[in-house]
Amino acid sequence: MGNRTKQTIVRGIGLTLVSVTLSAGFMLLWYELDSNVTREDILTVAVLIPMICAPLCTYIGMKSRLKMEALALENKRMAETDPLTGLANRRAFFDHLAAEHVASETEHHPVAHIVCDVDHFKHFNDQHGHATGDAVLVHVARLIHDALPQRAFVARIGGEEFAAHLNCRADEDEADVLAEHLVDHVANHPLALNGARLPVTISVGVFVGNNHLPPARALKAADEAMYAAKANGRNQYVLAA
Repeated sequence: MGNRTKQTIVRGIGLTLVSVTLSAGFMLLWYELDSNVTREDILTVAVLIPMICAPLCTYIGMKSRLKMEALALENKRMAETDPLTGLANRRAFFDHLAAEHVASETEHHPVAHIVCDVDHFKHFNDQHGHATGDAVLVHVARLIHDALPQRAFVARIGGEEFAAHLNCRADEDEADVLAEHLVDHVANHPLALNGARLPVTISVGVFVGNNHLPPARALKAADEAMYAAKANGRNQYVLAA
């Protein structure tokens, strides 16, 4: 049970008790002012009715609020998720970079920006159809997600282009190892589709820099490194200077 659900339940119980207490107070005042009112009337009106109505109203209100919160969370998730691959989308990725940049004002540590592009992606669409192209994107998305550390924020930022952002623990040394592992991991796991095994590779660009560098500049450097990897023959990575 989430904290928000617990808070809602506690508030509901509190409102029920308050309503019963206030009702009892008004009924006692009524009893003092009207001699025709009996204690049984007070008991019925002040206790039984609120004890029935208040929890019911609280339940209805709580259920409605929780439903609205769940709907808001689901809408937020859908707005930030790529529907094909299940990764974060471009909007969520850049929101993440902006938030990380703001949070880094008091911290100094290296971060890595990784940009990946599926090699010869047009070939998959032209030779095998768009359904196969979609399958390639889903396949590569899973491999990238599995190959990088859990702390990496991975997203699909465009057609066949993916990006990741993570804090580095060993500057370029760790980034170099991660990039090599990423390229090899994708190349060593061809896509199994309709009884065939389609080889898939990616080109990767990596930029490692201080977390105070504007994210747009860092991502541009990683993107340029990725294009250098493509120009050098694809299925490899390049670390930005």
